[in-house]
Amino acid sequence: MATATIERNIEAKTEYRIVLASPSPARLEFLQQLGVELEVMPGILEDVVGERNAEGLVQTRAVMQASTTRIVCNAKYGSNPTNRIRRFILGLDTVIIHDGDLITRPGSRAEAKKILMKLSDQTHSVMTGIAIIDPDNKVSCSVQTTEVTFRKIEEAEVDFYLHSNEAMYHVGGYSLQGIGSIFVKGLSGCYANALGIPLPFISAILRGRGLPVLGMDHN
Repeated sequence: MATATIERNIEAKTEYRIVLASPSPARLEFLQQLGVELEVMPGILEDVVGERNAEGLVQTRAVMQASTTRIVCNAKYGSNPTNRIRRFILGLDTVIIHDGDLITRPGSRAEAKKILMKLSDQTHSVMTGIAIIDPDNKVSCSVQTTEVTFRKIEEAEVDFYLHSNEAMYHVGGYSLQGIGSIFVKGLSGCYANALGIPLPFISAILRGRGLPVLGMDHN
């Protein structure tokens, strides 16, 4: 019996998981393309008191999100998981920067309209903070930025668009995957980052930490 148990343990293959510390369905959908098992375990995002720098803000909030998810994950699975199941926790936070102002998700249709009209015929920065905690508790951080340019939009267009309610679920009041893409004239940088999920950077970090993204490891 003991010999059979040892043999089963030896034969057990290492399993990998990405634990998404964000409740965003869009981010989950994008991560599913990496061919790795996923879990969703939202972390806590709070205002960062005293942080005025946008890069510092999104980075701090991403780390906060991933760290709080790690606590929950450890409570659920134990702080010393077996080598067979290796979980990589991913925290993300996205904001828009325009003319020195920090823009997040609108709290009302009126606010969404104000934001969209402000972005009309202008270029803004979409900034995403990324924090990845690997199974050995090593933290990898970065901030990715994409420049997005809106065409000139009319107030009547925005009023019509707001009936879709799409604006209420996205930073800046629009989504490149949705109806809001009609406002976009051009983009410079990572397209996926403009959606709040910079897959090229994330996949490179995960693969470098030994997670077989698209079936391939770092070797």
